[in-house]
Amino acid sequence: MTGPGRTPPPGAGSPGVERAIVAACLAAVALSLLLQAAGVARRNVHPDEFIFLANVHSWVRGEPMRIFQTAYVHLFAWLPGLGGDELAQVRVGRGILLAAWVASLALLHRRARQATDRVGAAAAVAAAALLGESLVHPAPVPGVGLKAPRVLGASLASTP
Repeated sequence: MTGPGRTPPPGAGSPGVERAIVAACLAAVALSLLLQAAGVARRNVHPDEFIFLANVHSWVRGEPMRIFQTAYVHLFAWLPGLGGDELAQVRVGRGILLAAWVASLALLHRRARQATDRVGAAAAVAAAALLGESLVHPAPVPGVGLKAPRVLGASLASTP
């Protein structure tokens, strides 16, 4: 620990060490995103994904929706028009949610840079990307997957 009366360990804070830590964090994030991208087509369908897709199809048929489901249903109303089977539609939805997750990580990095240095920001993004649940299902339900970019974007917009 550094602070008044304390000296940092040898090599701490040197540009080479900082670059190595940032590179390791970025490599971890890249590996996480590669695993998630592979999972878009390969992992089993989560039950919530089928419920979500059923709600989208119901909305397209003109059936009424509960108020809390309409935001993502409107956003993904184009999905049934793609054709193909439901599994293909789930995969496209997963791809969209993965893109939203990547945007969330980018917004998190930008927000963390306002609060800390490069190393801290890289570590924050790596920690988020390596959470166990985010590796398995970054966002099986669109309401959850689309919340992070909105919250982080609002946080960035509200800070000078």
